Amino acid sequence: MDNTLIKTDKANNLAYSEAIRSVLSVNCNIENGKRFTRNELKDLFPQLTQTQIDEIIDRKEKSFESYLNETELNNNLFSILKCLHQEGHHTILLTNCHSGRAISLCNFYDLTKYFVRRFFLRRLSWQQIHSS
Repeated sequence: MDNTLIKTDKANNLAYSEAIRSVLSVNCNIENGKRFTRNELKDLFPQLTQTQIDEIIDRKEKSFESYLNETELNNNLFSILKCLHQEGHHTILLTNCHSGRAISLCNFYDLTKYFVRRFFLRRLSWQQIHSS
């Protein structure tokens, strides 16, 4: 979902900036050309405790929804999805995205009706999936 069906880097980065400011009282301007991740957070602030990291991530996930208007639907993929749906094909959503985030994005773009099933694989590796 993230950066495939919907471009989410900008919203993700804005949510991280807000969370960092909230937890650490530090203004952190994150580039919009690259997705900010947990690894970048740890690299940028190596002194953080695991509790602080967890709090930043929790606040980032909670504030992401307020930045949905900063996301962008991939219209080419959406056209394909819509065509498949209109032709009676069943499509599923398989994403590594957190379920709450994926559902919010689907609702925001009115995509839910296009998927007969949704699977959220957050924190599972593809290798774990193939071995089960």
